[in-house]
Amino acid sequence: MQQNWLERYYQQSGMEANGRTYEILGLRACYRTLARLFGEKTLPDTRAIQSMTTLSESGLDAPALDRMYHATRYYEAVHLVCATFTLPLVYFTLIYWNLWLFGYAFALFALHLVNTFQERYKRCLCWLLIQKPGSKTAKSETEPPPPAAEIVAPLSGWFTPARFETMKFYRVLGIERIRRIVLNVTSNTMLDDRQRAKGEKPAYMNGYSLENVRAFQKQTQTAEVSHIVGLFLHFPFLYHFLREGFWTGGAYVLFMNVANAYCALLQRYHRVRLARILQRQRRR
Repeated sequence: MQQNWLERYYQQSGMEANGRTYEILGLRACYRTLARLFGEKTLPDTRAIQSMTTLSESGLDAPALDRMYHATRYYEAVHLVCATFTLPLVYFTLIYWNLWLFGYAFALFALHLVNTFQERYKRCLCWLLIQKPGSKTAKSETEPPPPAAEIVAPLSGWFTPARFETMKFYRVLGIERIRRIVLNVTSNTMLDDRQRAKGEKPAYMNGYSLENVRAFQKQTQTAEVSHIVGLFLHFPFLYHFLREGFWTGGAYVLFMNVANAYCALLQRYHRVRLARILQRQRRR
């Protein structure tokens, strides 16, 4: 089967295949910092992987690595899109010769660009580990799912959906359309040609076990905070452009903020949908 342009883009080149190139460029330190920040498991470096004889030495299993491998495709696309959308801000602040905002915009662009390459680095590590002989059986395959009464993932504070946050409320806001767009993007990035040909769908949760439900809820919380932070990071541009009467730039930043707001609301919509699914599971 001939690869499409997306598959050719995601394929690692010979220079980056073993991940060592990215470590020489200093991406390892950045990767460790962000992994700790978001509570992710840090993968071993290339030298540690090369010294392993089996996958079990890493404490990871093949299914989890495969999910992580394909997830990096999606997040790489997200950061690449964000970097592309930040470039006009770099240009706008340069032509208006606001050095502080130019440096700020360039820093945001560089951050997204670094994260783009970091996802490629993580994919290299996953690939090296997947090639190791032997693996542990995924926990979800060895342990039966917990009783329905135990499928509870408590939330508190800001992340708890309010009473007015119902599925109908979010559908009126048009969140369901946003969800379908995101599903289409994830299907085209997290799945390769072989998986799409088999009709597979992206695995957001590997069953409704307590561990998987909590992991998914944590993902929605992290994503929601990331989009809210992104919204606030763009306010300096909005303030400056509107104060200077640069309406084109102001409209552009406003569009970016609306997009971030809708993506944050999408995460809350996920939690509302999940609460409804869990309620049905408990009644069985």
